[in-house]
Amino acid sequence: MSYEIVKRLRIENGEVFITSDSNNVFPKYFVERKNTYLTDLLQQQGEEALNIYILKAYEEGMMQEGNPNKWSKAIARLQRTPEYQKYNWRKSNYNDPECTINKLRHAEDQTEFNKFLLSALDLKEPTEKYIIRNTTPGRESYVSKVTSRLVKYSREKAEAKVFKFKDEAEILVKMFNFLEIITINNKGEEINQPEMVEQLQLFAY
Repeated sequence: MSYEIVKRLRIENGEVFITSDSNNVFPKYFVERKNTYLTDLLQQQGEEALNIYILKAYEEGMMQEGNPNKWSKAIARLQRTPEYQKYNWRKSNYNDPECTINKLRHAEDQTEFNKFLLSALDLKEPTEKYIIRNTTPGRESYVSKVTSRLVKYSREKAEAKVFKFKDEAEILVKMFNFLEIITINNKGEEINQPEMVEQLQLFAY
């Protein structure tokens, strides 16, 4: 699926500027450009219409986070609420004409869905965050960086990568039985006991 990797999205003097590039383009050149369509939307229909469009683009995956912004962070919070599940397109069945999720998402009157998307902007940042510790004897350290190709560690807790959401940390911890999740507060202080996660069965025996 083609999507835009958005590094920056800003509004200035009634105009919308986006720094992005397509995931299908290589090499990528992240150049800021005025977005005429979104600028017209803002000027003709107002900020609420613009917010709905951007939130929906992130929710549907047409825009994806290069760097976090208020819209991408809002959708990340919204998607982790119980209320989102009735709209969760990842759980829909496109072969079923009676699928409730599809009916809600594609209803002629989008008022309810749009209000729900806008509510994401009012959700508070979670107070709990998470870091991951390597518990291997003699090699105790913390996960400091995660990419698609490698995991880096540091012995300094202050350099640990902070995960805003527990499920993001669990993806990594499920792969390795020597990792554990530590919950911290906004000051970086541990607020409960380390938590081990059931491991994925990556190999058949």
